[in-house]
Amino acid sequence: MRKRAFLINSLMLTSAVLLSRVIGISFRVYMSNKIGAEGIGLYQLICTIFLFASTFVTSGVSLAVTRLVTEALARKEYQKAKTAVRRALVLGLFFSLLMGGALFFSADYIGNQVLKDPRTILSLKILAPSLPFMAVSACFRGYFFAVRQVIKTASEQLLEQIAEIVIFALVVNFLAPMGLEYACCAIVLGTTGAEIFSCLFFSLLIIKAEVSGNGKKISFQIVSLIRCPIFHKLQESFLRNIIGIFFVLYH
Repeated sequence: MRKRAFLINSLMLTSAVLLSRVIGISFRVYMSNKIGAEGIGLYQLICTIFLFASTFVTSGVSLAVTRLVTEALARKEYQKAKTAVRRALVLGLFFSLLMGGALFFSADYIGNQVLKDPRTILSLKILAPSLPFMAVSACFRGYFFAVRQVIKTASEQLLEQIAEIVIFALVVNFLAPMGLEYACCAIVLGTTGAEIFSCLFFSLLIIKAEVSGNGKKISFQIVSLIRCPIFHKLQESFLRNIIGIFFVLYH
């Protein structure tokens, strides 16, 4: 039975990834037709900074949550599994708000001095608020992987991509005539909107699981959070991200 469930989950996840790739390629073609090659080049320039920031807040987080929840469930420590997710959310929000604030307030410097193109500034500022939502989604994604509810993570990825395309299609005809700077804003508005939608979708799934399972909310204090071994395991994941980023920058 476990092998069958594993096979079904693997097939669903693989199918979702393949479908997502097909949709992604189609979207790139559509996006290129709307904003042109120069617009795509400017967008790729923005992506170099945004990928750096998103890596900081999400890399390894899903895996860490999956591992902690899986270990807790294997020992039938269900309360610890829930606590691990909630504490991961606290850490994720802390680091993502830190990075989001840094990206927003340093967007002028990055656009003018690092990327050497002022047209990227507005897009970077629009992308900054998406980081906290991205971090929360990464935590939820790790939880659903741990409890073997792959269909929920797969559907979230597809819906997120569809939301990004829909938002872009709605605003591009209005913004693109204003210049490449605003054409790129149409893309990043889709990205930020899709991340918000993804986070809300996961939140609804979590709330539904809490209600159906008669789950009780857990209130915890900062002191107990810092002293908890789970905190240190999650903290290691974020610290590894920081070390990896500095290694890339200085080597």
